[in-house]
Amino acid sequence: MIIKELILDLLKEKLNGRKRMKPQKRVKNRDIYVLEKTFYSDKNYLLVFWFEDNNSDWLWVRNCYPIS
Repeated sequence: MIIKELILDLLKEKLNGRKRMKPQKRVKNRDIYVLEKTFYSDKNYLLVFWFEDNNSDWLWVRNCYPIS
């Protein structure tokens, strides 16, 4: 089950300390970030998110689900 705590753990583990990520695409005024095959707790996940209005204080998670 995908819950808020899982998404927060994925983001903390995979993004914490990273200096800069490159967006995968741009839609309107949003840079869309996709973490494909993010390994966490013996499973792979796909995580799609963006920063609202290019402000790092507002993170919006669009999708998160396990993949094989």
